[in-house]
Parts: sequence; structure tokens; C-alpha cells
Amino acid sequence: MVDFDRFQILQFFSLAGSDLTVQIPVWLSKLKNLEFLALDFNQITGPIPSWLGNLPRLSYIDLAHNRILGEFPKQLCRLPRLLYEPIASQAEDQYEFALPIFCNIITTNQIFRPQKLSSFPTMVGLSNNNISGYIPVEIGQLHLLCWLSLGYNNFSGVIPNQISN
Repeated sequence: MVDFDRFQILQFFSLAGSDLTVQIPVWLSKLKNLEFLALDFNQITGPIPSWLGNLPRLSYIDLAHNRILGEFPKQLCRLPRLLYEPIASQAEDQYEFALPIFCNIITTNQIFRPQKLSSFPTMVGLSNNNISGYIPVEIGQLHLLCWLSLGYNNFSGVIPNQISN
């Protein structure tokens, strides 16, 4: 159903708050330029697919407030953009676009300011799901991670010391 050739340059993908009741679609794995993935506040089920860790440019992933099951995949701890600084030519943010800035306060005025993808913090947001098992020690490899949200899940074991890396 999706013509992947037309989506090859897609960098920003958000269906947050769309009441989706599916699993994370496999066709997203073909989006090698994807940097920003926001699927929070839906009813997404199933596990976090391990192929998310293979997306070379992904640096912002928000899957919070869903019904995701399974364990924290170690492959997420291998996201290249969270492990090391990109080469200057890859890091160049060529496109500027207007995105709505939302607040928790309901207002009639939405503010649209020019944004660049690099203005978003590096993030892994998995809170408010049904993720179980251990938090992998490999999480300490994500030296460029700015925001990690794992609350309100069913993790067991201890918080790994490596998380402070």
C-alpha cells in the first residue's frame, strides 16, 4: 500500500495522538533518512521492533502512552545517532519547516515557529506501556542521549549502573 520510493527522503514522521490500534508498521524500517518518529498517545500493541535500532539517522523516538508489550530491545541501544556524533556532512540540517508548538494548556492559538530537526533533543520515550524484563546495560552506550523516559512500565531487576554513562 505504501510506495516506499516516494518516502525515501522522509525525515519527520508523527502520528501522535491518532488513536492507532496497530503494531508498529514494518514499512517504517525502509525509511533510512528518518530522524524523528513520534507515535505516542495511541493504542499501539505488540513489541518494539528490533529493526528500529537499525535506522541510521533516528535520534528521536517517542512511543510513550501506548499498549506496547515485550522487552526493551537491545538494538535500540545501537542507534548510531545516539552513539556518536554524525559526520559533518550528515549532520547538516538543510531544511527548515514550521511545526506547531503545543502546550498542555488548551488555547485557540497555535504558534508555528521555524524549526530544524536538530532543535529537538535526542530522545527515547517509552513510558506508560507494558514493557517488561530488564533495562539493558547497553543503555550506557547512548552517550548522546538527552532524554530517556521509561516510567510506568513493568521492568524488573535493578537500574543498571551504566545508565549514568
